[in-house]
Amino acid sequence: MAVEEVVLEGDIAKEDALKLLQQHGSADKLTLSNCRKLTTTDIQALIEAINSGLNSVTIKNCNIIDDDTLEKLAACCPKLTDVTLNGKFKKLTERGTINFAKSCQELKLFSVVLSETDESEEQEGDEEVEWGLTDNFLSGLSENTCPTLEHFGFSGFTGVTANGLLGFLGKVSPTLASLDCSEVPIITDTECREIAGICPGLTSINFSYCNITDKGVEELCLKCHLLNHIDFCGCNELTDNAVKSIATHCKKITNLKLGWCLKITETSLEALANECLSLGHKLLQQHGSSAKLTLSNCRKLTTTDIQALIEAINSGLNSVTIKNCNIIDDDTLEKLAACCPKLTDVTLNGKFKKLTERGTINFAKSCQELKLFSVVLSETDESEEQEGDEEVEWGLTDNFLSGLSENTCPTLEHFGFSGFTGVTANGLLGFLGKVSPTLASLDCSEVPIITDTECREIAGICPGLTSINFSYCNITDKGVEELCLKCNLLNHIDFCGCNELTDNAVKSIATHCKKITNLKLG
Repeated sequence: MAVEEVVLEGDIAKEDALKLLQQHGSADKLTLSNCRKLTTTDIQALIEAINSGLNSVTIKNCNIIDDDTLEKLAACCPKLTDVTLNGKFKKLTERGTINFAKSCQELKLFSVVLSETDESEEQEGDEEVEWGLTDNFLSGLSENTCPTLEHFGFSGFTGVTANGLLGFLGKVSPTLASLDCSEVPIITDTECREIAGICPGLTSINFSYCNITDKGVEELCLKCHLLNHIDFCGCNELTDNAVKSIATHCKKITNLKLGWCLKITETSLEALANECLSLGHKLLQQHGSSAKLTLSNCRKLTTTDIQALIEAINSGLNSVTIKNCNIIDDDTLEKLAACCPKLTDVTLNGKFKKLTERGTINFAKSCQELKLFSVVLSETDESEEQEGDEEVEWGLTDNFLSGLSENTCPTLEHFGFSGFTGVTANGLLGFLGKVSPTLASLDCSEVPIITDTECREIAGICPGLTSINFSYCNITDKGVEELCLKCNLLNHIDFCGCNELTDNAVKSIATHCKKITNLKLG
């Protein structure tokens, strides 16, 4: 059964939030994010309208949350199993956080993250107070709490000691499978060794931006050989030896993140390809025909390196995301399509200065089973830019859309076309007319031709859409009304950055889109 989620975020008003909660009285999951217009009293009133069977809640960057609010949430929702608290929470105390967790006796996932609050959250005169969690929090949490804890996240806090953390882990280790201690400075090689001894059954670990070296990774992998998900992003002292330790001892690895580990080279990727054939074959055995590859900001790999690695990719790969890799060219995409004929989900995100419109079309035409195809023109990471680089952008126009629709995409369910300015309304509408029988999701964020007129036309062509993203487009309340009148199956809508929208737009959504579960209006 699909999880039903309600998202309250940005400038949503109390009345609109209440309508959403009432419309989705059986929702399993609630997210509160950057709720700038809601007061503490508003939040507490809304909690009373929440489904008492709610099992998952995420609260992000809501400084208005205090101890009483969490106490009320726990009382109204006794079945909570997954809780994430992310932000500074200047009104929340350590004792209040402990008491809340103690009230949630069925917790399986509990994550507390100290992160920067959105600047728009800051009020003039706000005191510089941070949500401080220390050893007292960990000690209190372990007292008759978390008997079923499977994931624990404790990120960004500096007031805890190694003994405090290790003592807590010792009490929850029997059920713990996943640990996130990213950006916690006490995590060093010593703690890697100790944690591996206490929790050898871990399958997922995130020590990104911690003070570890190759030695700590080796100690960890020697005992935690069930690990399938590892995140060491930002651990700058790691070298190829760390990756070789992972390849040697963690044969079940399927997801490895090493961004900003600048001492790691392609040599370690070869070790993964040679030692961890399970990265492809075992993943397919465990998950049927599912397999996913992400290439993101690969600064030390050349085009030749990428093409060589493609040959080692599982031919059953069905999902690939390529983000900010300017080294990708037409030949590389051609090789990818030839080696992975079963691709169904493809996302290309970046500037791709070496990629042509014709090369992109040919690649898509070679992927005859495409269900999700997303092309996003976005800013490249500055570290990707090379001195002397020409200012060339990946330009997609009506020719791309026309070429794409020729005997291509017979099963397309999602199409993303974001950030491009060289396309016309006729070109986009013509393409949508050809793929509309199967299309359920459309992302045309940051495309300036999307106006009220296009909203009306798209609604007429694709009335079966369930998800739409027109963020940062030139639409008004009239366009939203036209869209919602015909696309009444919509459950996911993103109109972030559409500055001309008023309360009337939200009323149109509430009136016509009764299935809405995720609405973004930031």
